[in-house]
Amino acid sequence: MRISIIFLSLISLAAQAAMDEFSAHRRPGVSYQRYMQEARARMRSGEVFEESPLSVAQYYSRALEAGLPKATNWTSQSLTKRRFTQLRDDRSLVWRKQPDFRRRISWLYPDDGCYARASMVMRAAVKRSLPVPKKVFAFGDLRASTRNSPTGYVTWWYHVAPVVEVKKQKYVLDPAIEPKGPLRLRDWLARMGTPERMEVAVCNSGTYGPSSNCEALTDGVEQQAGQTQDYFLTLEWDRLVELSRDPRRELGANPPW
Repeated sequence: MRISIIFLSLISLAAQAAMDEFSAHRRPGVSYQRYMQEARARMRSGEVFEESPLSVAQYYSRALEAGLPKATNWTSQSLTKRRFTQLRDDRSLVWRKQPDFRRRISWLYPDDGCYARASMVMRAAVKRSLPVPKKVFAFGDLRASTRNSPTGYVTWWYHVAPVVEVKKQKYVLDPAIEPKGPLRLRDWLARMGTPERMEVAVCNSGTYGPSSNCEALTDGVEQQAGQTQDYFLTLEWDRLVELSRDPRRELGANPPW
């Protein structure tokens, strides 16, 4: 029993360390530029990826969107919506606090953890033998309205989500921002502020955080994301309790969408 407790504590500490390193949370009033500078400083002191989201991101414009790397082709809007629903609703995650209560990705805790959520989508896509999406990173003084926060909004210095392409148009799969369906890239950015004030990068499926290798492909396991996601599953449950909502209902068979 003692060994099990120690093991679970180590997993929790590892998840906390990963959350601190990749955290997307931005303190209100603090510019995203400060976070980018701190991230670049960490890159200089450690392993540096010249082709990271941080290094390849450019200010958004309609012209830039047309020139961004192509995302994974998903053929049609109807197919994209159907796959979006499958990935959103998948309840295959085992939560260590209640192993018998299978969970979805932590869509209802938007404060942080986008990097883990996006990677868990990659794992789910591989499991379902779907063409694996790429990832789109947005950097800026981001603020998104949400009913899943006591304040009614959350603030980020970056945000990442899966992205696919349908007839030369990029669609973002992000139920944390829009649970009803995919959003066009510009519409997704507009949910977080003024698109032209944001920096954007499109990277491969295995890119984890802002300073990670933009060329990396998913291995289909996403072990680091899985450990971190478990941490956010707990925060998601506690958040619904804080909001006086029923977590067993909303995280079970009756989601709020």
